[in-house]
Amino acid sequence: MSPDGKRIAMDLVGVLWVLPAPGGRARRLTGDLFDIAQPDWAPDGSAIAFQSYRTGSFDLWTIRPDGSGLRKLTSGPFDHREPRYSPDGRALAFSGDRGGSYGIHRLDLASGAISTITDTSLEEYEPAWSPDGTRIAFVVANTRIDVVSLVTGARSTRVEAPAGQVIHGPEWTPDGSGILYQVTLDGRSELWRDGRPEITGEEVFPFRVSFGPGGEHFGYGSDGVIHRRALGSASRSAIGFSAAVTLTTPDYRKRRRDFTSPQPRPVLGIGSPVLSPDGQSVAFRALNDIWTMRIGQPPRPLTKNPTWWKSDPA
Repeated sequence: MSPDGKRIAMDLVGVLWVLPAPGGRARRLTGDLFDIAQPDWAPDGSAIAFQSYRTGSFDLWTIRPDGSGLRKLTSGPFDHREPRYSPDGRALAFSGDRGGSYGIHRLDLASGAISTITDTSLEEYEPAWSPDGTRIAFVVANTRIDVVSLVTGARSTRVEAPAGQVIHGPEWTPDGSGILYQVTLDGRSELWRDGRPEITGEEVFPFRVSFGPGGEHFGYGSDGVIHRRALGSASRSAIGFSAAVTLTTPDYRKRRRDFTSPQPRPVLGIGSPVLSPDGQSVAFRALNDIWTMRIGQPPRPLTKNPTWWKSDPA
């Protein structure tokens, strides 16, 4: 939801779209190759941040709501994901594997400098700023939500999932007193608040909810639809939209393949060949097995086990 409550940004088929908050025709902002996700509005509504795999790794980008001003903020071999604007609009919190595992980092938008907020050997991701900008909540290894103070650096566990429960997408309530998050448990996908179910009986998507102005209602995805609901309410309303996607049907003659013939045929899927130290034998992957072959002699399979997938002999 945009800060003024008039628009919604969403990712659909890897494209960033903006549509009117009541629903209607969605307008595309990015091309097919950007593979975007996790859009987030700047507090003044002037830009939308998102993650994109456009260059072969996850980076952070921003764009204006009218589709102009596309700007790439990060680069390099590391992942930069799940951008979240600070309440003052001066920084983005994001998750990244710059330290070897995923941690929570801060990007200063004026200078481009990146600093680490917290980064341990555990996987830490999906940051969420508190409304006053003094704390950040984040998921730890799918199993709990921790909160770190940006003033003191103190860190504590806010929510701990029972065994078998998976947590995603934390978001603070507008008054900063609670945290909403998605829970997967026993085949169900629900929205919880501070250890209690908030929405049940729906297939809630594992992404954060988004509050509109005033904090009275929030938008979320469930059952393949964008919904709008008030905290504590049992009723929801669907936000319908249309999004035009052009499909190009390839024009070529499909090759006929024989997958059932018992006749002998040459093996084409040979991979990962490696020579023995004396150069007299070779090992390779084929037909879901590891084979060794004395050069000039027939190859021999090593495992003859069809259950497990084998690769990369050394």
